[in-house]
Amino acid sequence: GRIKFDHFFRALVENRVDKSEERKDFDLGPGLTITPPAKKLGKPLPAAKAGTVYNFFFNKELMGWRPWLETTKAEPLNPELDFQNIVVTTVDTVRYRYLFDLLTTHGKHVLFGGPTGTGKTVYIKQALNSQDRSKWTSISSTFSAQTNANQIQDIIDGKLDKRRKGIFGPPFGTKAVIFIDDLNMPQLEEYGAQPPIELLRQFMDHGGWYD
Repeated sequence: GRIKFDHFFRALVENRVDKSEERKDFDLGPGLTITPPAKKLGKPLPAAKAGTVYNFFFNKELMGWRPWLETTKAEPLNPELDFQNIVVTTVDTVRYRYLFDLLTTHGKHVLFGGPTGTGKTVYIKQALNSQDRSKWTSISSTFSAQTNANQIQDIIDGKLDKRRKGIFGPPFGTKAVIFIDDLNMPQLEEYGAQPPIELLRQFMDHGGWYD
């Protein structure tokens, strides 16, 4: 998938993608209109032999494309860490951390998906622990098949301060990040819904909930 998208994206920014509906260069499905960028990139993408477009980011200060690994420093592992909490820095972990920090600090919701045992929980906890405690607080919970909507509401409300009657929030001057692990675990109810997830969706849509 990434290799194919790399080829498509490079061709798109260079205006080399066939715009007709009968295109044969890329199989994009029927009825899709191709609109190439109105302007050319000020700084051309690195050569394909240097890696896919996923391996680079645009550095505004240097005004050029740079490898993701240049954004982090090599540091020795903490010998006191448990084995399951050790994170070996790779281009993937750097990308995940950048996107997570960017989205959370701008008030956007983030969903990390992937197979079991690939380190998603460790990545997120590492990012949360690195946040400025004077500006951010974190609320963590792990869903199980027995989790119900009342439980998750009580957990979140219990970590917030009461501002006034019926209004709760993190301490003044801070923002809260709510981390839910194993999001898909709650048992389905009679009509196929998962009430704890529906409660979270209400929070995401309306910024809170009613008692």
